Amino acid sequence: MKERPILFSAPMVRALLAGTKTQTRRLVAEPHRSSRYGQLGDRLWVRETWGAADRFYEGHDLDEPRVVAYRADRSAIQWDAEPPRKIPACDLNTWNWDSIKWKPSIFMPRWASRITLEITEMRTQRLQDISADDAKAEGFDGSVFDAVHWYSMLWDQINGPGSWKSNPWAWAISFRRAP
Repeated sequence: MKERPILFSAPMVRALLAGTKTQTRRLVAEPHRSSRYGQLGDRLWVRETWGAADRFYEGHDLDEPRVVAYRADRSAIQWDAEPPRKIPACDLNTWNWDSIKWKPSIFMPRWASRITLEITEMRTQRLQDISADDAKAEGFDGSVFDAVHWYSMLWDQINGPGSWKSNPWAWAISFRRAP
């Protein structure tokens, strides 16, 4: 079993946390090669927008805390606690969230990742062959009547205008949250 990083946007992180996102699609870089995202049973650790929040704990009885804030849902974890602990909402509500220097997901180190996914299925398909159930498993937010139409708009937003219409080959990766 291998572990590999995978990037998700804030709305998709929120869908992961809510349990409504159980699939993702990624472009097939080279046909007839195995996926760079792994295989059945491998784990994906989620990279998301994050920031150091140690300064909110200055003056506390903590030795050099390692507190990470997560932009997607404005939560935080103190990773150097034994065991790591979520920062309580009563503390989070006092933070000046606009003062956090957010770091792009690409720079998140493994130790700061709070979400790990286990691959349960891998397949390739043409992008437009996505079913309504699969589009819902992509984290459908109910903002439009049709889940596939919603997903086509999301794909174009992430991959650029016209990318849905080009109907590329994509990896369809199903997963579950790992403990």
